[in-house]
Amino acid sequence: MIAAVLTGCAKHKPEASNNSASNNAPANTKKAEPFAVAIGPAEDTRTEFVGPKGNQTRETQWHISWQSANIAIVNGKQSGFMFKVKGEAYEKGEIASTFFADHAEADKAVNRLILDGGIIVTSKRSKTELAAKKVEWLADLKLFKASGEVTLVSESGVVGPVDALYTNSDLSKVASSKEYFKK
Repeated sequence: MIAAVLTGCAKHKPEASNNSASNNAPANTKKAEPFAVAIGPAEDTRTEFVGPKGNQTRETQWHISWQSANIAIVNGKQSGFMFKVKGEAYEKGEIASTFFADHAEADKAVNRLILDGGIIVTSKRSKTELAAKKVEWLADLKLFKASGEVTLVSESGVVGPVDALYTNSDLSKVASSKEYFKK
């Protein structure tokens, strides 16, 4: 306790004014503090580098727009809670499906988008439509994980309602486990 008081009362030492290049770096570098901000209507696109090292290109993973959001940045990584959202999930740089939801959470650190409430995911290639209480877009796997009264309606028929379902980005391949999608 005494040490804390003594250190807290220490006088700040002024920096010596030396114009050499080695003194250009700040002496007291702080880690960036996390911060959050509430915003109105906006949009964001998540991209990743793909391809062999040295010949990589940027590929869109998802795009989302919202009516309002609370965005946080921690250690340079952005995440956010968005309200009244719509967007697209991509595969190989092209829109595979579109989605609508009441709420969404984007976590760029793990490349995941979580949709919640009033969810409708629609294939861009067919008339297939997915509805659920919660849907996660796992961009690295190009996979939707749906849970809570999941229903998938396609030209071939109806699946559900079931507790959980996995489907690829254009809703053309459906399974009860993501193990089915492993190569």
